[in-house]
Amino acid sequence: MEFRHRRYFLALAEELHFGRAARRLANTQPPLSLNIQQLEASVGARLFVRDSQGVRLTAAGTAIRRSAQALLHRDAFMACLPAAHALARRRRDSLLQLREEPFVLFSRRAAPDYYSRIVDLCGALGFYPNVRHEVRHWLSVVSLVSRGMGVSVVPAPLERAGMAGVVFRPLLQDTPPSEVYCAWKQGNDHPARQRFLQQMLAGR
Repeated sequence: MEFRHRRYFLALAEELHFGRAARRLANTQPPLSLNIQQLEASVGARLFVRDSQGVRLTAAGTAIRRSAQALLHRDAFMACLPAAHALARRRRDSLLQLREEPFVLFSRRAAPDYYSRIVDLCGALGFYPNVRHEVRHWLSVVSLVSRGMGVSVVPAPLERAGMAGVVFRPLLQDTPPSEVYCAWKQGNDHPARQRFLQQMLAGR
């Protein structure tokens, strides 16, 4: 299963609705349908049933979903704030309270899915984030926030980076999870890769 097929498959398997899955992927329904058809052709089985009752997983689809999720390491999004920020004293924050703040985000070109998720989260609350800085590394996002150059919404594991001058707070709103995938070149087994995967799966 190719990386893009896994991504499209899991979105549809969880949403069980082509329109919602396409929006989650920041795409349209035709590419989603095409990728599902390609995946079904590659595995030689039908994975979804689409009828008047909606979209359902077949037995084969349910089995593939379990294996696809095994390499999918999900985390909540958190508010990332300068330590001196007025909201840093709270135990949880509302994204709406950040509507007037400058944002630091992972570059739209480098991570369009992440970027669109944050924008969609803000849009659902009635505002568009004032994106002041776009950077290409997660630690760069946290670094700029620690220097008081803006706020951000980041995956929870970044809290373990241990960077001074920044705090992380859970969001009051329910948010879609941040998804991290493992991908590698097919047909080139390596002991180091296997050890890495074992460690990643052990930490789920």
